[in-house]
Amino acid sequence: MKVSTASIAIILATAGVTGCGEDKGPTGLGADLVGTWIFEGTDLVEVLAPRFLEHAVEQGMSRSEAEAIVDEAFANAEEGFPSWHSTLRFDGDGTWKDDRGERGSWRIEGGVLISTDGHGLVELWEHILDGDDLTLILTKERLLSLSRQVDDSDARKAAYAFYSGLLADDDVLRFLYKRKP
Repeated sequence: MKVSTASIAIILATAGVTGCGEDKGPTGLGADLVGTWIFEGTDLVEVLAPRFLEHAVEQGMSRSEAEAIVDEAFANAEEGFPSWHSTLRFDGDGTWKDDRGERGSWRIEGGVLISTDGHGLVELWEHILDGDDLTLILTKERLLSLSRQVDDSDARKAAYAFYSGLLADDDVLRFLYKRKP
């Protein structure tokens, strides 16, 4: 399977939003998440790029050709993430909004942060809150669930094939945020 730079960009765009304890709303277990969070980075490139490189070589691409495609495809990927959610605000009423005008709802259920956007896309995140640092963690299983929710069947199939083939079952993707003072 040959994967173009454009396909990788589409697939990366689908990667779009724990602790444990009893189920509570934003005034309970999730109260610490209330506030504004600034996107700081992700390990998505570090996780996906080497796996993509090896996959391309296994599919018959020369290592130098695969390295060139990976370099081009992933060179500016992390810089593109701030346009995803560079500022994310969790409000105490169980709603969220970002700096692009997207809005949705959120809650903590069974230790999982559940975020639903205005289009009905449901994201399930583990999260680690350490003072003013928030790490949102997306498992392979949950990422595949997200890719199944995408409306366009070609994009859904491409994202599902890409992630299911490249990620190991125990891989996770981390998205790092800092609380805005």
